[in-house]
Amino acid sequence: MKWLLSYAATSYPAQLREPIEMSENDKLRQVEELRQIEELRQILIGANADELAALKQRIEDVESRARDVSEVLPPAIRKTDTKDLVSSLQGPVSLSFKQAIRSEPQEYAEILYPVMAPSIRRAISQAISSLLVTINRTVESATSARHCCNRYLLEKGD
Repeated sequence: MKWLLSYAATSYPAQLREPIEMSENDKLRQVEELRQIEELRQILIGANADELAALKQRIEDVESRARDVSEVLPPAIRKTDTKDLVSSLQGPVSLSFKQAIRSEPQEYAEILYPVMAPSIRRAISQAISSLLVTINRTVESATSARHCCNRYLLEKGD
């Protein structure tokens, strides 16, 4: 009933809000109308008032909303198109992975070592082999009979 009076006090123009002399019958009729409006309000909202209050509390409670989301998220992900899901999550997951590696590099080094070590050894071995082949060719060409002969002729010609 208070809400109706406050609504009426702010909704009508000033000249209608001014006190009007009313007869006793008009006052009784107005009180009866207000009682009927309140009764109608209770009929319309009263049955659902508890449910509305429970829903309001559930919406305002962060942990309750988190539980609700955790219940519907896995099935929603399964129903999502994989390409859309990957493109949606790629940025945030990549960023969080980079931040995690920066904050704990030793931890991730220990995790990646068993996977990366053989590849690193192989790459170093190939680089050393390639270097040895290059050095070998250089030494062979510098000490070959033909090269020594050419160098002798060049020095003799000077």
